[in-house]
Amino acid sequence: LELTFSCIRSRGGWNANPNALQFKWALRQMLFNNAIKPSLNANCLGDDADICSILHSCLKKKNVDKHSKETNTTDENEQLTTLMVLIDKVELSAFQQNILYYITGSIIHKLVTDIKCPDCMQLLLAEPVNTDHIYTIDNKYASFTTFINRGKLLFPSHESYFVIAQTEKSFKAEINAKMMGTQYLKQNIITAVVTNLLSKNFRFEHSHPVLCNTEDEPLHEIQLTKLLISSYLNIRISTYAKQSTQQILGNRINMRQKLHKTILFNHV
Repeated sequence: LELTFSCIRSRGGWNANPNALQFKWALRQMLFNNAIKPSLNANCLGDDADICSILHSCLKKKNVDKHSKETNTTDENEQLTTLMVLIDKVELSAFQQNILYYITGSIIHKLVTDIKCPDCMQLLLAEPVNTDHIYTIDNKYASFTTFINRGKLLFPSHESYFVIAQTEKSFKAEINAKMMGTQYLKQNIITAVVTNLLSKNFRFEHSHPVLCNTEDEPLHEIQLTKLLISSYLNIRISTYAKQSTQQILGNRINMRQKLHKTILFNHV
């Protein structure tokens, strides 16, 4: 048993005290490694003993009646309606708007390597007012980004910022309505933001040419909008989860780290 736990702790590097999720994946990796069978051309015999039959167990699908599905659909529609009403009531301060503009540029910077369409990049980025100076952007939300810029920051377009701002408002509306524990949280926010944008006749300033070879795919503008929303939600949900964990545990996290370092370095 001690050897088993030592193998699990060794997978954490310096972290010799894994949490439940790290323990789960370390144990799963060990089970998969032990379940590997030799190839037919190997110069060894395979052990046919049932080492870990848990990996080969099948999950039975539960039969869900139509009534429960209709109930879930009705609840989702009610949540979407409530969220749509609360989005417009959320207000952002000037400081929050400047920070969101900076975050939008950071998100676009990460998406540059994945986006191959030059027209899409033109939709995401803002055009400078003065062609001699790239950093001159006519946008009241770009004050903070302009102040800290040293030549390598990207300035998003007003439409890109507007999508991120609506996503932040939707996320705050979820918190105010106490719907953070609901199922399909991310998908519900994406649906609410897209619906809200369509109701406001949202469109990018520059027109994107229609591609003839992508009839079965959605328009690039729709793909960009959903990509921006999804990328921002990944950051926002992760940050909110960390803050919630710190509020729940309080000083116990720091105390645990302090005791752990004491054991490691003082050999207590």
